[in-house]
Amino acid sequence: MRVRQKMERLLELPEGSLTGESRLEIYAGRRVVMDGRCAVLDCEEDVIRLQTSGGVLCFRGRELCIAAFSSNGAVVEGRLCAVEFE
Repeated sequence: MRVRQKMERLLELPEGSLTGESRLEIYAGRRVVMDGRCAVLDCEEDVIRLQTSGGVLCFRGRELCIAAFSSNGAVVEGRLCAVEFE
């Protein structure tokens, strides 16, 4: 186990907080908050694709949009139908 993973457990932090891994929180199928480094690969009304440290994350649905974005995270809103890892 790496030092950062040990620190997360010791401090009772969410997994990935110190290691740079992406973390998703999904709210009622309408909003996804993603913490972690990312870049936008595709942004259309029915699909949004983000490059993350763990690979490509794909959101599918209707009326999708990126409500907030930074290099350290993003907020995707709309009518989510699927979240896929490519």
